[in-house]
Amino acid sequence: MQDKPAPDAAFDAVAAGYDLEFTETAVGKLQRNQVWQVLQPILQPQGKKVLELNCGTGADALWMCAHNCQVLATDISPNMVAITQEKAQKAGITARLTTSVCAIENLSALAHQGPFDLVFSNFGGLNCVSPAALQGAGKDLHALLQPGGTLAVVVMGRCCIWEILYFLAKGRFKTAFRRFSRKPVCANLDGAAQIETWYYRPQELQKLFSTHASWRRVQLQAIGIALPPSYLNPFFEKRPILLSWLNRLEQKARQAYWARFSDHYWMVLEAVVEQKS
Repeated sequence: MQDKPAPDAAFDAVAAGYDLEFTETAVGKLQRNQVWQVLQPILQPQGKKVLELNCGTGADALWMCAHNCQVLATDISPNMVAITQEKAQKAGITARLTTSVCAIENLSALAHQGPFDLVFSNFGGLNCVSPAALQGAGKDLHALLQPGGTLAVVVMGRCCIWEILYFLAKGRFKTAFRRFSRKPVCANLDGAAQIETWYYRPQELQKLFSTHASWRRVQLQAIGIALPPSYLNPFFEKRPILLSWLNRLEQKARQAYWARFSDHYWMVLEAVVEQKS
């Protein structure tokens, strides 16, 4: 049995095709637009200093810069970071968008670049981090934020109705319920690259972050309760009317209740400053 590639190598392997395979797909665009709708109010007032984790190829970083943010975009993959930097140069926004190769497990290395008003992680980057590492990350993130600063994350939960029904229909019963495992699951990034993935309920994630720091949850919403997972894009891009209907339904089903059944959930935590006695 071959060893699984390190996370940076796995994401390096898919970086060149990431925009074509996800960012620019019909489902990918709609999923990201849903995230932007709930993120935009948090970017007010203008001029916030943002640390982005697992920035990928920079779609969110460029969008936040267009909303007058100062963004440090980080990723474990040098290839992903290089693409983000190239986009920033082409857009002429390198004064507002800087990049750094940094793993979530090593956030303390960014201490000299803080404090930040907001830390943002989109589309399951935190799912590539073990529970033990998330405990340390919670402490590091708390230290990187301004007092009362905001952590906004989009994470894959333990129960995705779309995924269960899809794989049950294909007779892949083990895959249908893979998210229920508390052990890491080997998930495909493409036909070749794989990555160890952990799935977290909102309360589990908040508890891990709060092991060494104090956080208060201020928002929880579903992302991908009506919209399908991105791997179903080949089916739905041929049915734009159905996809448009699902997108409208998605906007009406963001309530916290549905977060437990959606492909991802959106959670916002506030860094609580404990009063010294």
